[in-house]
Amino acid sequence: IQSITMERNDANYRAEDQKREVERLQKEIINAHMKLEKMETKCKEEARNIRTMEDRYIMEKMTNAELRKKICVMQGNIRVICRVRPLSDPNQYAQLKYIEDDKIVVDMHEFEFDKVFAPDSSQLMVFE
Repeated sequence: IQSITMERNDANYRAEDQKREVERLQKEIINAHMKLEKMETKCKEEARNIRTMEDRYIMEKMTNAELRKKICVMQGNIRVICRVRPLSDPNQYAQLKYIEDDKIVVDMHEFEFDKVFAPDSSQLMVFE
């Protein structure tokens, strides 16, 4: 009887330990959920900030284009446009990257134009 009582007491202690561990883990889960909600809120806020900045960038780009047009008119309407032709030899070495529609990078040198037309641009696109 004494050994059964000891086993029962030991089982009760283990059960209490497991109960405390379950409670601790439940608290950890609650804390993790709270942190996750905070992070989700912050992510949504940052996504809104990114959209706002993208909108501002587009507006600034449009404003800059208008200002460039005004400057061109004041200077005699001279515009510099670049049309990149397709390479005749596909094995030809060229480090050409398009950054934006008004900038290109060739062999680590950046060039800025009023407009850059890619190799796949049509004649119609160029002359519009």
